[in-house]
Amino acid sequence: MEKEKIIEWITKPQMLDASSTEQLMNLLKEVPYFQTAHYLLLKSLKNNNEADFINQLPKSSLYITDRKKLYYFLYPEFYKRIRRFSDFPKNIDLEQIPEEYSEPIDKGHIEEKPIVKKVVDNKELL
Repeated sequence: MEKEKIIEWITKPQMLDASSTEQLMNLLKEVPYFQTAHYLLLKSLKNNNEADFINQLPKSSLYITDRKKLYYFLYPEFYKRIRRFSDFPKNIDLEQIPEEYSEPIDKGHIEEKPIVKKVVDNKELL
């Protein structure tokens, strides 16, 4: 397999198709510890909605050291959402939260429970 093809798949994972799945499986037979090939194989299976994705995920995840990166590679929409909230300022007055970060909260289903104190042998517990 050509290294240019692998680089292209890394930079443009949407280009992975059924033929790339077969090429990656053959590559992994030759080099089973090639972590990047496992990433690309899973992405290819997911892109093509193949049933083998569910079977291959636990096998490939054994060869991938950073599973958080794997998750964000497979589901980039969640990575974008996490990045949006990581850019959020840490010390901000909650009354001044920008509209784009706030989500409506339905307080109708939340029950307020009073804090109950127990006294056991003259010791207070919360």
